[in-house]
Amino acid sequence: MNGWSAGKHNDLVTIINHYSPSFCLITETWFLSGADRVHVPNYAFFTQDRPILHRKAKSARGGVGISIHNTVLDTYKVYEIVNIAEGQQGIILKHHIRDYKLGLAVGYLPPDSSAYGQEPEEFFDALTRFIYA
Repeated sequence: MNGWSAGKHNDLVTIINHYSPSFCLITETWFLSGADRVHVPNYAFFTQDRPILHRKAKSARGGVGISIHNTVLDTYKVYEIVNIAEGQQGIILKHHIRDYKLGLAVGYLPPDSSAYGQEPEEFFDALTRFIYA
């Protein structure tokens, strides 16, 4: 899912409630650190926001988030939240009974023209290290 801001909140909640996915991996969240979060009933929402607004940016952009349905959290606990790199977040879930772990990762690579543009090789190397750790 691309784009999550207060202005899109109602549309996104409607879509999520209609499909009831177990997980939502969201790019382009437009929150600043410490900003009020949107709320989706029955979901826990974890974000990695831009720590500061870049001097060239007109608004907060480029954050990422992971939403997890409460039914998943009935079986798994959040074992670790990893801010892999700027614009990348990972969550490791651990089964309550078995020694089974499930990893989720989301990333947003801004275009080169963006104030946050970065090298794609570094971006994918960091994501790959998380996946294979």
